[in-house]
Amino acid sequence: MDRYIRQTALNQVSEEDQETIRSKKVLIIGLGGLGGLTSSLLARAGVGHLTLIDTDKVELSNLHRLFELNEEDLGKSKAEATARKLRKINQETKIDVHNENFNVDNGERLVQEADVVIDGTDNLLTRFLINKVSVKRNTPWVYGACVGTVGTSFTFVPKKTPCLSCMIPKKPICTPECEEVGIMNTVPPVVSSHQVTQAIKLMMGKETLKKLFYFDLWKNKFQLVTVNKKEDCPICGNETED
Repeated sequence: MDRYIRQTALNQVSEEDQETIRSKKVLIIGLGGLGGLTSSLLARAGVGHLTLIDTDKVELSNLHRLFELNEEDLGKSKAEATARKLRKINQETKIDVHNENFNVDNGERLVQEADVVIDGTDNLLTRFLINKVSVKRNTPWVYGACVGTVGTSFTFVPKKTPCLSCMIPKKPICTPECEEVGIMNTVPPVVSSHQVTQAIKLMMGKETLKKLFYFDLWKNKFQLVTVNKKEDCPICGNETED
């Protein structure tokens, strides 16, 4: 356990907790600025099994925020390139790679196999699908988004917290994307760090933050926003804690 001695030195993480982390499986959907760093942090923290899913290839414009990849990875599969780096980081972590999109055909199976799901996507349609499947399979997931100098994160736990459809009742026709408005490369690490911390809490059975974490790095603004559960929510309205 010497690898994790600085982690288990924390009052919050015992050696038993570390063994629990080692026994868990995390599904990471999307391996861009969020998912790539998230996968690295989880492997370094000692998570036993990571499943990576992304269909994109590495482009030059990705490199300013894909911290685990470099110019040698240009043109290669993000999922495969990330997996190769992770295996060099921690050989004890099992890595599964899916070079495909997360969709209605594979979504339920992938979520069902995971203890925690982490959102590294860049579009709301995929997030709504993650939300729907996670509620159905009773699997917690950690939402994360960033654009410009702004980032947000929320931990969704079925039967205990609101779901994404409570937070965003209607699917917007369009939302701002990094290609349009840009992104500062210091933003994804903040969101990813928050996501991973909440995921580790979930794996250890600890209480997670039940508010939306929002920040604007340029404005030095950080705040927690209350998200209320909607009793008439079409996705989680009938879900109650056992």
